[in-house]
Amino acid sequence: MIADPYATLGLPQDAPEEDVKQAYRKLAMQYHPDRNPGNKVAEEKFKEVNNANDLIKNGWHPGMQNAAGNGQPQWHTASGNDSFFHQFNDIGGGGFADIFAAFHAQNARRNRDVHAECPITLEDAFKGKEVTVNINHTGEARTIKVQIPAGVDTGTRVRVPQAGDKTYAAFTPGDLYINIHIIPHARFKRVGPHLITTIDASVFDVMLGAKLTVIGIDGREVALTIPPGFKPEQQLRVHGYGMPASSNATQHGDLLVSLNIVYPTLTQEQTDLMTKVRDLSKKSG
Repeated sequence: MIADPYATLGLPQDAPEEDVKQAYRKLAMQYHPDRNPGNKVAEEKFKEVNNANDLIKNGWHPGMQNAAGNGQPQWHTASGNDSFFHQFNDIGGGGFADIFAAFHAQNARRNRDVHAECPITLEDAFKGKEVTVNINHTGEARTIKVQIPAGVDTGTRVRVPQAGDKTYAAFTPGDLYINIHIIPHARFKRVGPHLITTIDASVFDVMLGAKLTVIGIDGREVALTIPPGFKPEQQLRVHGYGMPASSNATQHGDLLVSLNIVYPTLTQEQTDLMTKVRDLSKKSG
């Protein structure tokens, strides 16, 4: 039994209603199960605070006597989990609803959300993939299959409604959030919806122009045309061969191709020819 509900809230017995509300909100948030998972002491404190608030709202006063007539105040305190879950279900009572309004109105009567990390390859992000997520929350081990949509990037969160915490049966289950991390790729760098890669090209191809091929992220060969006199700091752009948009998988970014200039070892004949070309360029310049 609680000897004095006002004392439970840390207040004098003549405390005004507004002080009671403020003290109740502060203590209920302090001992709330979401902030103290698995803490039995906090759970009992939470019950006591809610019982004290109910008693004050129902008109408790110091003159109330117990059944034995010994001068001690009395009131009804529910046993077991009845009082605890009564608070969670008492939306109309104002007490618990007020507390959750202080947290977030949309979280009223919900278990907590659960977060899981999910590393995937760039190829998986390009195509989309079904992944298996193993979670162990409050002693409950579960395996959940989640479809990762095409176009996700590092930092994307995939939400699975009501697949999170289910500790309190009287609450709506929380959500599961999958936090995506893209594993660095050996050939491609992602910049937003675009992909950047580098291929080798001989100095002759750059000088004279050439046709080359590059392999896209999806394995397709893409034809490239290098115009004569191409500058090494430039990039070739292939439209539509980048990453799909997460909002519309039919829309893609571009593939940007940089050239790594390769200088071959020249034979004597090639050296003689290049020397002539150099000398002619000096004369024409």
